[in-house]
Amino acid sequence: MALVGAFRASRALRALAGRSAAGGLDWKEMDHWIDYWSFSPDVKTELLKLKHHITETAHRMDALFIKEKHVIDWEAHRKVLPAEVVDLYQKTYESIEVPKYVDEDREEAIKMFADLEQKAIKADEEFAAARAKLEEEEEKIRKFKERLPTITVDEVLAEHPDIKEKIDAEIRALNWDYAPLGSKEIAK
Repeated sequence: MALVGAFRASRALRALAGRSAAGGLDWKEMDHWIDYWSFSPDVKTELLKLKHHITETAHRMDALFIKEKHVIDWEAHRKVLPAEVVDLYQKTYESIEVPKYVDEDREEAIKMFADLEQKAIKADEEFAAARAKLEEEEEKIRKFKERLPTITVDEVLAEHPDIKEKIDAEIRALNWDYAPLGSKEIAK
């Protein structure tokens, strides 16, 4: 039962994270669910570590993509350095174009993930069907094993008319496939 509870809790936390990923995670709500499902202190520690890493990464990303352009006081440099040198640096600095990242792989990755998800769903359905079939066969075998000490040949042949038909055809063809004890070849 504990395994079922843990599974449900992990599903709830994944759903919560998925719901709020676009607008940031709601850590208080996640803490609430962890307390609700009575997770161990180790889980709470891991959640705090995750929160720390996510916020640290967000700060790093914000620092990388600062929109403001750095302002250089060229006049202050002209007072100290020759004007030709400062003009050359200013011209070079202003001609630099930082290429913008064009995300071309995201759509492809989303499609690949969707395809993998569909394959996983299909495999899960096939697995469920195969499992149901195997459970049905297992039940048949269990019932047969229970009857094995008391079952007769006539009852088996009544249940499997194809076997009865095959045996009758062999008898009509005088194909006995009988090998006396000790002989190495089957008499034909």
